[in-house]
Amino acid sequence: MTALSFACLNGHTIIVGMLLEKFPNIDLCDNNGRSPLLMASKNGHTDIVRLLLENNPSVDLQDNDGMTALSFACLNGHTIIVGMLLEKFPNIDLCDNNGRSPLLMASKNGHTDIVRLLLENNPSVDLQDNDGMTALSFACLNGHTIIVDMLLEKFPNIDLCDNNGRSPLLMASKNGHTDIVRLLLENNPSVDLQDKDGMTALSFACFKRACYYCDAVAVREKPNLDICDKNGGSPLLVASCKKNSDIVRLLLERNPNVNLCDIAGCSPLSMACYIGNIDTVRLLFKSKPNVDICDKDGYCPCLLQQLWYSQQLIKHKANINAQTHDGGNALYFSTLNGNIEITQLLLENKADCNICINSKQSIQDALIDLPIITLDTEKQALYDSLIEHGSLHVKDYVKMKSIDYAFGVVAGSSPLHIACFIGLKDVVSCLLDHHANINLKKKMTPLHCFMHAN
Repeated sequence: MTALSFACLNGHTIIVGMLLEKFPNIDLCDNNGRSPLLMASKNGHTDIVRLLLENNPSVDLQDNDGMTALSFACLNGHTIIVGMLLEKFPNIDLCDNNGRSPLLMASKNGHTDIVRLLLENNPSVDLQDNDGMTALSFACLNGHTIIVDMLLEKFPNIDLCDNNGRSPLLMASKNGHTDIVRLLLENNPSVDLQDKDGMTALSFACFKRACYYCDAVAVREKPNLDICDKNGGSPLLVASCKKNSDIVRLLLERNPNVNLCDIAGCSPLSMACYIGNIDTVRLLFKSKPNVDICDKDGYCPCLLQQLWYSQQLIKHKANINAQTHDGGNALYFSTLNGNIEITQLLLENKADCNICINSKQSIQDALIDLPIITLDTEKQALYDSLIEHGSLHVKDYVKMKSIDYAFGVVAGSSPLHIACFIGLKDVVSCLLDHHANINLKKKMTPLHCFMHAN
């Protein structure tokens, strides 16, 4: 550091004036490559910058990070200094080591007046930094609406994507910047561009519950409503998960595929049912979805233990005897939960009360194709279900036993076996009224199950 450097860094204007009268080397840089002009510009010392510029310094000197005096002034929002530097005709597109030009820095940080000054000097608006971001990208990402509008007047490449494959439209949609999305749509961007995760602007808007954007795109731009992300999620499935029936309605009016499932096998209907989104379920039913679509574990909407959903699914002719990977069905789960209303509803609609949970060997064989579920986790889940739903006496009894014991109790059992073991008298009575087979054997009949546990 020189005397001039220290004076410029710390804002000592009078001292700078005195030193300049001695004709110092005005471009002498410190170990970071910063000249007196860079230091003064970085710290916003306007009067010092004016004095230095009167002595014709090199305005394009770059420090070790590639920053220039103009870069620092733009980054930190020193508008007057930017104006003075521009009068010296610097290289306006000189980028730092991250590939960021002064315009990118000002746009990123929302310095509107500085962006206006820079644009008057015709910078390259499509320069990309090392991450692929442009000035427009940063402005869209951070919600700087006025800057976006000014940049669009320079006709940038509106579909230029960053290294993650995200265009300005995707960024604005992801962050919910409605006014910016509106401006971009007026300039005809590609609405079906996907990022590296397969997300589109519409996908992000559905995730963010941005009704305006969904409406504008669906009506004016006619995007592909069935483009899925890398997890297989369509915009409709994403919207169905977010409890926003207005967006679901907008999408359904444009006839998307209501049966598209993600990689786990979940459909929009199943997701809406699982999260308890009644309004969305009603809307989806109007589009006549396949109500029997099961996920990869064999779970389908009819297995839900909520009366309204069960009533609606039966009304839409769901297969009430559908079974999961271990053989569980709607009647088994309603029995296990002691839900007499759903049990009665299922039986009145001719549920097969003698369908049994799969045998031990069958369950083990099924798990071969389900890498996420191991035999140990399956056994633990069955053990926990008996502990959770059993009477106090049954809980204590099962706790004295092992997880393998619980596996043996449930495997091969009918709903009547389970109801008898847990001691659910009302459910047992309901099953018997509908002719459950009391002599159905695994190792024990239902009567023996009751006596064994109780």
